[in-house]
Amino acid sequence: MVRSDKASAGVVFTLDTETGFRDVIAITSSYGLGETVVKGEVNPDEFLVHQSKVQAGYSPIMRKHLGNKRKKLIYSETGAQEDTKLVDVPEQEQYAFSLTDDEICELARYSAAIEAYYSQVHDTWYPMDIEWAKDGVDGNIYIVQA
Repeated sequence: MVRSDKASAGVVFTLDTETGFRDVIAITSSYGLGETVVKGEVNPDEFLVHQSKVQAGYSPIMRKHLGNKRKKLIYSETGAQEDTKLVDVPEQEQYAFSLTDDEICELARYSAAIEAYYSQVHDTWYPMDIEWAKDGVDGNIYIVQA
């Protein structure tokens, strides 16, 4: 299981959800398990990445917005992973982005590849809604649902 309770998690859309613009990847991210982002329980960090430029190997982060990220969902100390609790995020972390620029671009490249695959399978442009998690133990980013 991905230990995002010790790192961050969130959602990616392979288009601008407000305008429908296709050449952007919109990433949301917050500390802890991704459920708080999916359910809209936190104001996550938001990142916009230019899709075709990131696919070409650049680091084209167009916008970064710092969310307040006041709460995070973590596993409780009982050791049972099904037991979770909502805790306060330390103030210092609230004022720091939950992903580095390199991680933002890595996640954008993964998302662009997933969109390309499903677009090929469906023989038409197929925008994606992707859930991801960063493991706080190994530091890797994992796609957990697309």
